[in-house]
Amino acid sequence: NFNSNSKFLDIGANVGIFSLYAAYKEHDVVSVEPESLNFAALNINTNDNNFNQKIRTYPFSMHSENKIGLLELSEMNWGKSGHNFDSGFKDSGKFFFQGSFGCSVDFLSKEIDFIPDYIKIDVDGNEFKVIHGMKQLLQNKYIKSILVEIDISQKENSEIINYFSKFGYKIISKDIVVSETPNIINYIFAK
Repeated sequence: NFNSNSKFLDIGANVGIFSLYAAYKEHDVVSVEPESLNFAALNINTNDNNFNQKIRTYPFSMHSENKIGLLELSEMNWGKSGHNFDSGFKDSGKFFFQGSFGCSVDFLSKEIDFIPDYIKIDVDGNEFKVIHGMKQLLQNKYIKSILVEIDISQKENSEIINYFSKFGYKIISKDIVVSETPNIINYIFAK
């Protein structure tokens, strides 16, 4: 339901399914994916679909601040998810650690001169940190809607709804992502 020729920011793009569809629909896209194999696949998919002029890709971990840290990979394989940036978890027996640059959404938006109309955030547990790094954009009257995948079983994530309301955003839609995990919900917020 995007307006024609919109700007879409895909945070946690994985291999690019949402970015590719938005580019197919003639929108300008910025895709952010920190995990190395997914980032490679995102770029291959962008190139194979001739969307090099519609999609710009960045290998960053979105965060509340700009910092160098570790991306904790749940599994080292193409298209996987469940990764987490800078959580402080150090159980090296269960995770592979990949160095990553974390930056705020406000920083990225300013540095690349890209103010999105629509934003998707799917970062598997770091949503609250990502949203705290986009205060300037949340005050922007141009953002039409923001989709956030939220695991409501995590206490910190329940605060996301309250945080958005401080900026005048309301829930316009919510859907369970998959029936096997009813605590993971896609929320769409709009002013």
